[in-house]
Amino acid sequence: IFSEQNYKKLIVLIENCSKGTPFKEVFDFYGQEQIQKWVEITGQPVRDANEEIYKINGTIQNITERQTSKIEIQKQYQ
Repeated sequence: IFSEQNYKKLIVLIENCSKGTPFKEVFDFYGQEQIQKWVEITGQPVRDANEEIYKINGTIQNITERQTSKIEIQKQYQ
């Protein structure tokens, strides 16, 4: 479940993308098991022959393992 802050941030990113600004952002959230997880969400505006944006292509990738490893490495060097 996204926090309200992350949800609002995602909405702004999508709105900006619909106006032409692509995005790539990492969000944390808590799954059903109340375990922290991370996803990377991207959005890319798609334009038609007239250069009008008519849709947004995007991806959501689970990066929990990568983020967990990164945090563990950072803890070792603190």
